[in-house]
Amino acid sequence: MNKPQLLNYMLKDVALSPSKNRYNKPRNLNGKMLELYSRRKTQFRFPLRLPSHKGRMETALKRFYKNDVAKISLILNHHFPKDFIFFRPSKLDPELYAGFDFFSDIVTQFADFRRVKRNAFDDYLSLNEKLLSFARNTFPRKKSVRCH
Repeated sequence: MNKPQLLNYMLKDVALSPSKNRYNKPRNLNGKMLELYSRRKTQFRFPLRLPSHKGRMETALKRFYKNDVAKISLILNHHFPKDFIFFRPSKLDPELYAGFDFFSDIVTQFADFRRVKRNAFDDYLSLNEKLLSFARNTFPRKKSVRCH
């Protein structure tokens, strides 16, 4: 089987069965933070005030959380879900990057991924942009059709 065919099968599976690829995730930020900490009770620290502007919020979160990718991307994804993907660096990252490398010759956005470490927020931004670009090209938004 060739790579384009394999990628097509994977994407078709995701498109045909979106409900099995989702879980009932919490809607509020406290619930999402609880998930981030594997449901362990802990005291979450949030900035007292967050700017509503995306760029200023990003800067404030970088400073407050000292570039912690998981916390910052979670909060940015909560406030700007179309612009930021939640990403949690983990021990499974080598497998993730091996998959990107495998498909990099047919998906240009997958080329030259830098591994995102826990406190490497700028590397996360590069990964985020490449993944969003791939998603936009692969799954273009359909205009909603109103039925009367």
